Parts: sequence; structure tokens; C-alpha cells
Amino acid sequence: MKRWNNGIRFILRLFALLVILVISAVSCLSLCGFSNVKCINDFAYVLALGLDKGTTGPLRLTFQIAVPTTITSSSGDGASQDSSITTVECSSIEAGINILNDYLSKEVTLRHCKVLVFSEELVSESIFPYLNSLFNDVDLRPTCSVFISRSDTTSFLTASGTHFQGLTAKSYELTSESIQYNGYIANSRLGTFFSSIHDTFSQGFATLVSVNNSDTIQQTSDLVPSLNAIGTDFDANHLAGESTINRNQNSAEHLGIAVFQRGQFVGELTAIETLCHLFVTNHLREAHVSIPDPLQNDQYLDVLLSPRRKTKTKVKIVNGSPFIEVDIALEAKLLSINSKEDYSKDEITQLIEEYATRYFEQNTLEYLYTTAKIYQADIAGFGSKAASHFLFWEDWLEYDWLNRYQDSFFQVNVDFQVHSSSFLQRIS
Repeated sequence: MKRWNNGIRFILRLFALLVILVISAVSCLSLCGFSNVKCINDFAYVLALGLDKGTTGPLRLTFQIAVPTTITSSSGDGASQDSSITTVECSSIEAGINILNDYLSKEVTLRHCKVLVFSEELVSESIFPYLNSLFNDVDLRPTCSVFISRSDTTSFLTASGTHFQGLTAKSYELTSESIQYNGYIANSRLGTFFSSIHDTFSQGFATLVSVNNSDTIQQTSDLVPSLNAIGTDFDANHLAGESTINRNQNSAEHLGIAVFQRGQFVGELTAIETLCHLFVTNHLREAHVSIPDPLQNDQYLDVLLSPRRKTKTKVKIVNGSPFIEVDIALEAKLLSINSKEDYSKDEITQLIEEYATRYFEQNTLEYLYTTAKIYQADIAGFGSKAASHFLFWEDWLEYDWLNRYQDSFFQVNVDFQVHSSSFLQRIS
């Protein structure tokens, strides 16, 4: 019993000693403080970063920086209340950030950057020098969106605040998420974009943006002339900055795809071609689309389009050239009809389905041959399917898919069905 009591006393003394040591350590830390800890006001948080060719230097950086103030009511000029625009002429990205650090007397950080915007003029030579530097920044998140601007990035970022005043960061997030209901843009994240322009299976693409005002609007419908035989969708034959939205002030517009080949910007895809890209890559959730009415040449049918099942893609190597077969299954709900016809009749329903099948098959073929023959860029990632035909990695590299893609020929099969519950009955 005596030994037992002595053991208990020893344990209690040891526990008391540990408690004293912990209390002493906490007291010392609280007295000495943390000299390296920074508060939120020590940083300048970049919401968006624009890159253009410089005028006095090799590079012009445009920083859209969050303003940590209370959001007030909207001003009359439509400017954003929660951010400010600062432009720096510099020799490199790091040099521009250092210049801004000194100007703001704060540490500029990209940890909350939502968007990287590159001008077409800058990346028409190569995006690699700028993208590699940005990707090496540990603060920049791989989920950051990548935009390619037809206008200068300063004008685009300035106009971005006119949609949701005082909610600039949220507006960028909503743009990236709008792919779920808008079939005319394709979202590109920094991580996937960086991977696609470096691997041997595909090429990169990014969201096409521009400033839209009364000077840039071009109501043209001949961007895809080969489709005129069966009619074209007027609303979908536009690029960013060319839509028919007419505003009293400059506004930022996201419409279409910027295509890259080996890190170099080589061309643009229209809204309808972007929709076909979403078909092929299984990135379409739903989209409101207008298609020509087969009963009236000058009218359109508005449909809510969605995939009925995932698109299936097969790639074969025939006589050294890629043969790519794409099977697309779509379903649609009729939203509006500019006709007095009874579209619930079986023969009219069949006519619509047959016409829509040809319409989307031809548009998808146009998109595929544009990427292969004109831009020579596999932005749909068919190379990941083609690689299965090669047993060894060296054989795949020797085949050189990125160069062979231009020799591809395609077959597109579309299965289009109209929802039977969405018909608009004729009122007699």
C-alpha cells in the first residue's frame, strides 16, 4: 500500500510540473509577441490581373485591387465601388509587382486573384514566358480563370465593374459558373490551361472576352458561311465584343473561345462553335439556343438544350491519319414558337428533330474541321483517346499527335429528340 501511495504522489507531481511548464511557455510567447505576423491591412489583394504589350516597356500590367472599404450606393458613372485599377509599365511580372509594392506601401498578393486576362496582341507570339512565371507564384490558385481579351486588358477590367457595382469579385465567379446555363462560353482554369499547353495530348483554349460598346457592335451573320445552306443562328454567330447588346457605357463581354497552338494564340471560335465544343467535351449542362424553324425560313425556334447522355468519342489511326467519330445525344424543350402551326403533330415533331440533327451535325463538323485544318489545335483532347493505340511512350512521341491532328477526318452522329411534354398547342 505504501508503494502504491508513493507512485500516485510521483504522478501528481509530474503532472503539476508539466502544467507549470505549459503555463510558463504560453506566458513567454504572449509577452514577446509575433513580430512576423501581418494583418489584413498590410496586403493589397489583387482581384484580377491584366497583361498587355507595353508602350514604354516590354510589358504593361493592369491590377484590379480590392478596396477594403464599406460599399456605398452606386455612383452615377457606373464605376465599381469595391476595387481600383492601377497600371504599371515594367520589364517583367515580378518587377511590376515590386513597383506596385513601393507605390502602395503594401505587399501585393495574388492569393485572391480570380482572373488572369491576357491581350491577344501579347499572346500572339507566346504565352509561355508569362504563364510560367505566374504558375510559379505559390499564392496564385490553379482555379483562377484565364481570359483572352480582344481589347486591351485595362479597358476590359475597367468595364468589368459595370455589371455588378460593388461586387467585382462575385461577378468574376458568376462568369466562370455561367457555363452551367450558357452554352456560348467555355471556362478555362489556370491549372488545366497550363497542363494542356504543355502536354502531348491536347492544346489549350481560354474564354474569349472583350469590351462591348456602340463602336464594336457588328451585326454580322457570315462568320460561318458554309452553314448558310441550312440556315444560321443569328444570335450565336458572334464573338466577344460583337454581340447585339447595346449599352450607353462600355461593358465587359464573355463570348467564344480563344484557341492556342503550342502556347501561341492562333484564332477564335464563335458562340455556336463554342456550343459544339461543349457538346464534344461533355461540358454542357444546359443552354438556351435558337435554331432556324424548318417550317419558316425567316423564323427561329427557342429551345432549352441539354445532353441526354455523355458524348462518346472513338479515335482510330487509318493509314497513319486520325479518324475521329463523335456520337452526341441531345434533348430539347421547346420554349417559344413564332408560328401558328400545331407542333405537337408527329410529322412536325419528326421534321424538327431531323432538321435539328442536320443542323448540329453540320455545325459540329464545322467546329472540328476548323480546329484541325485552320488552327491545327486539338483543344478537345482527342489525343488522350489516340494514345491507347500506342504500346510504348516512345512510339507515341514519334507519332507526334499535335502535328498529326491536322490530318484528321471526322464523322459526327447526332441523336436529337424533342421533349414530348414541352409542346405548345395551337389555339383554335
